[in-house]
Amino acid sequence: MELAVTESTLYDTAVYSLQNVTRRRPPTETSDGLRAVALFLRTYYTPTMVALGVVGNLASIVVFTRTCLARLSCGVYLGASATANTIFLLSLTAHWLRVFGVDVDGGGAACQFVAFVDGACAFLSVWFVVAYATDSYIAVCRPRRAERLCTTFRAKVVSVLLVTTAVIVYINLSLTVGAPRVRGGRRRCRAMRLLHPGLDTLAVVDIAINVVLPYAVLLAESVLVTIRTFARRRHLRCTRNDAEQDAQAPDACALVTFVIAFLLLRVPRDVGQALDRVYRLNGQRYFSSLGIYYRHSIAQHLYNTSYCIHLFVHLASFRKFRACAHELLTRTSGGEAAESEMRTQDAETDEIL
Repeated sequence: MELAVTESTLYDTAVYSLQNVTRRRPPTETSDGLRAVALFLRTYYTPTMVALGVVGNLASIVVFTRTCLARLSCGVYLGASATANTIFLLSLTAHWLRVFGVDVDGGGAACQFVAFVDGACAFLSVWFVVAYATDSYIAVCRPRRAERLCTTFRAKVVSVLLVTTAVIVYINLSLTVGAPRVRGGRRRCRAMRLLHPGLDTLAVVDIAINVVLPYAVLLAESVLVTIRTFARRRHLRCTRNDAEQDAQAPDACALVTFVIAFLLLRVPRDVGQALDRVYRLNGQRYFSSLGIYYRHSIAQHLYNTSYCIHLFVHLASFRKFRACAHELLTRTSGGEAAESEMRTQDAETDEIL
């Protein structure tokens, strides 16, 4: 079974040839172990991750849209992020099916559609998180402006603008990929060869927009929120006002926990992607050994896992999310119990009649 390293951004739809890597460096005991791990992750971990991620994201969307969180701006951003993550995970199924020789994206139109979905959802996923972090930063560090800036109307406007930007940009850039025939007569979705020099340059811009800039903003805002929270806690301890202390600390904890989990899962893959682009601009190959090749494949699976963390991280760190989820479950179970009781009463009435 051939293991291919594929990236999830628009300019990385090309498959790095394992044969080219093995010609340069012979396999070693370490690379064989990494290959076994990478194959296991791709064959078995990916479908499990997709199934759990889709269910978890859909549950998160229900909580964000049908509870009190729907009236909060952070709920709008996180619900939109969970939606983008769900679509990305569904498109990931097309990549996984290649393991079994099923090329869902083997046609030109299908290839462009999958590339568009991958690129747009990757863009939306990270920038919805940035919007959520900015919203939390304003609420914690600029509370006087929160009432004016942190509204559901503004959150919906920002979300619509982000979606519009993603559609316009990536529906045009998806035209730069195709499905030419490769060795063996099969079609493979990849960037068009005639456009490779220009795509390498655009890929650097893509990394700057989807990696460098958003990650810098997330780190800066998380650090500022943490500093502000500790300073506020110290001040309130001195004034012994514990009731006010609990008002903003949970939101800050939820933000920092989510950002840490988000970055830890994404950074290893993005570092490898950035290094590969730098090497390519210098006419070299970063994936010149099997060890690097398989490590990047494992990092790719960690990156894909970042699209599944909404439900689990929010249940662990977001107190409002837990409260709203519990309220929704109670309301749903209470409604079912009332409906069951009504059916029982109707049955008893029918027997009497």
